[in-house]
Amino acid sequence: MSDKPPKIRKTEEPYDQTLVRHLTKGDPCPPLASGTLRIYSMKFCPYADRTRLVLHAKNIPHETVNVNTWIKPQWFFDKNPSALVPVLEKDDKIIYESFITSDYLDELYPDQRPLHSKDAYQKAKDKMVLQYFNDKVC
Repeated sequence: MSDKPPKIRKTEEPYDQTLVRHLTKGDPCPPLASGTLRIYSMKFCPYADRTRLVLHAKNIPHETVNVNTWIKPQWFFDKNPSALVPVLEKDDKIIYESFITSDYLDELYPDQRPLHSKDAYQKAKDKMVLQYFNDKVC
Protein backbone atom coordinates (compact mmCIF):
# COMPACT_ATOMS: atom_id res chain seq x y z
CA MET A 1 0.00 0.00 0.00
CA SER A 2 1.43 3.32 -1.06
CA ASP A 3 1.08 6.66 0.71
CA LYS A 4 0.57 8.30 -2.68
CA PRO A 5 -3.09 8.99 -3.47
CA PRO A 6 -4.50 6.73 -6.21
CA LYS A 7 -4.82 8.30 -9.63
CA ILE A 8 -8.17 9.27 -11.08
CA ARG A 9 -8.46 8.18 -14.72
CA LYS A 10 -9.59 10.93 -17.07
CA THR A 11 -12.25 9.41 -19.31
CA GLU A 12 -13.59 10.64 -22.63
CA GLU A 13 -16.88 11.49 -20.94
CA PRO A 14 -16.59 14.90 -19.26
CA TYR A 15 -19.17 14.04 -16.61
CA ASP A 16 -17.44 10.96 -15.21
CA GLN A 17 -13.87 10.73 -13.96
CA THR A 18 -13.34 7.27 -12.48
CA LEU A 19 -10.76 5.84 -10.12
CA VAL A 20 -9.15 2.93 -11.93
CA ARG A 21 -9.22 0.38 -9.07
CA HIS A 22 -11.14 -0.31 -5.85
CA LEU A 23 -9.50 1.22 -2.78
CA THR A 24 -8.90 -1.09 0.15
CA LYS A 25 -7.54 -1.11 3.70
CA GLY A 26 -4.39 0.99 3.92
CA ASP A 27 -5.11 3.07 0.79
CA PRO A 28 -5.35 6.82 1.38
CA CYS A 29 -8.45 8.75 0.39
CA PRO A 30 -7.80 10.68 -2.84
CA PRO A 31 -7.96 14.46 -2.39
CA LEU A 32 -11.25 16.02 -3.48
CA ALA A 33 -11.08 19.33 -5.35
CA SER A 34 -13.41 22.07 -4.16
CA GLY A 35 -16.69 22.07 -6.06
CA THR A 36 -16.24 18.51 -7.34
CA LEU A 37 -19.02 15.98 -6.81
CA ARG A 38 -17.71 12.52 -5.93
CA ILE A 39 -19.50 9.21 -5.62
CA TYR A 40 -17.91 6.47 -3.55
CA SER A 41 -19.07 3.31 -5.22
CA MET A 42 -18.37 -0.33 -5.97
CA LYS A 43 -18.39 -1.45 -9.56
CA PHE A 44 -20.92 -4.29 -9.16
CA CYS A 45 -23.17 -2.92 -6.41
CA PRO A 46 -26.85 -2.55 -7.47
CA TYR A 47 -27.41 0.15 -4.85
CA ALA A 48 -24.51 2.22 -6.15
CA ASP A 49 -25.74 1.52 -9.70
CA ARG A 50 -28.97 3.31 -8.82
CA THR A 51 -27.12 6.52 -7.95
CA ARG A 52 -24.70 6.19 -10.89
CA LEU A 53 -27.67 5.86 -13.25
CA VAL A 54 -29.09 9.12 -11.90
CA LEU A 55 -25.74 10.87 -12.33
CA HIS A 56 -25.53 9.70 -15.94
CA ALA A 57 -29.22 10.27 -16.79
CA LYS A 58 -28.98 13.85 -15.54
CA ASN A 59 -25.51 14.29 -17.10
CA ILE A 60 -24.07 15.54 -13.80
CA PRO A 61 -20.29 16.06 -13.78
CA HIS A 62 -18.72 13.84 -11.12
CA GLU A 63 -15.84 11.59 -10.27
CA THR A 64 -16.12 8.01 -9.08
CA VAL A 65 -13.97 6.43 -6.38
CA ASN A 66 -14.51 2.70 -6.12
CA VAL A 67 -14.15 1.13 -2.68
CA ASN A 68 -13.51 -2.52 -1.92
CA THR A 69 -16.60 -3.32 0.15
CA TRP A 70 -15.04 -6.47 1.63
CA ILE A 71 -11.82 -4.87 2.88
CA LYS A 72 -12.77 -1.22 3.37
CA PRO A 73 -10.29 1.59 3.90
CA GLN A 74 -10.53 2.98 7.44
CA TRP A 75 -11.29 6.52 6.22
CA PHE A 76 -14.45 5.24 4.50
CA PHE A 77 -16.11 4.73 7.91
CA ASP A 78 -15.82 8.52 8.38
CA LYS A 79 -17.82 9.02 5.17
CA ASN A 80 -20.56 6.56 6.14
CA PRO A 81 -20.60 4.91 9.60
CA SER A 82 -22.23 1.79 8.12
CA ALA A 83 -19.48 1.78 5.42
CA LEU A 84 -21.92 1.04 2.60
CA VAL A 85 -21.98 2.47 -0.92
CA PRO A 86 -23.10 4.72 -2.50
CA VAL A 87 -21.86 7.84 -0.77
CA LEU A 88 -21.92 11.30 -2.34
CA GLU A 89 -19.49 14.01 -1.25
CA LYS A 90 -19.15 17.62 -2.35
CA ASP A 91 -17.66 20.54 -0.43
CA ASP A 92 -17.62 18.67 2.93
CA LYS A 93 -21.28 17.62 2.54
CA ILE A 94 -21.85 13.86 2.66
CA ILE A 95 -25.04 12.00 1.69
CA TYR A 96 -25.51 8.21 1.67
CA GLU A 97 -28.15 5.51 0.99
CA SER A 98 -29.17 4.95 -2.62
CA PHE A 99 -32.74 6.28 -2.58
CA ILE A 100 -31.64 9.31 -0.57
CA THR A 101 -28.68 10.07 -2.84
CA SER A 102 -30.87 9.75 -5.94
CA ASP A 103 -33.54 12.09 -4.57
CA TYR A 104 -30.85 14.51 -3.39
CA LEU A 105 -29.38 14.68 -6.90
CA ASP A 106 -32.82 15.18 -8.41
CA GLU A 107 -33.50 18.08 -6.06
CA LEU A 108 -30.00 19.56 -6.47
CA TYR A 109 -30.29 19.49 -10.28
CA PRO A 110 -34.04 19.99 -10.88
CA ASP A 111 -33.74 21.31 -14.44
CA GLN A 112 -31.64 18.42 -15.70
CA ARG A 113 -34.08 15.67 -16.72
CA PRO A 114 -36.35 15.45 -13.64
CA LEU A 115 -36.75 11.91 -12.30
CA HIS A 116 -40.23 12.29 -10.84
CA SER A 117 -43.54 13.31 -12.38
CA LYS A 118 -45.23 16.45 -11.05
CA ASP A 119 -48.49 14.48 -11.04
CA ALA A 120 -48.93 12.97 -7.55
CA TYR A 121 -50.69 9.81 -8.78
CA GLN A 122 -48.06 9.09 -11.45
CA LYS A 123 -45.29 9.77 -8.95
CA ALA A 124 -46.84 7.26 -6.52
CA LYS A 125 -47.15 4.64 -9.29
CA ASP A 126 -43.51 5.20 -10.25
CA LYS A 127 -42.45 4.70 -6.64
CA MET A 128 -44.45 1.45 -6.48
CA VAL A 129 -42.52 0.16 -9.50
CA LEU A 130 -39.23 1.15 -7.85
CA GLN A 131 -40.23 -0.64 -4.66
CA TYR A 132 -41.28 -3.75 -6.58
CA PHE A 133 -37.91 -4.01 -8.33
CA ASN A 134 -36.03 -3.14 -5.16
CA ASP A 135 -37.71 -6.07 -3.40
CA LYS A 136 -36.97 -8.46 -6.31
CA VAL A 137 -33.48 -7.42 -7.37
CA CYS A 138 -31.78 -6.12 -4.27
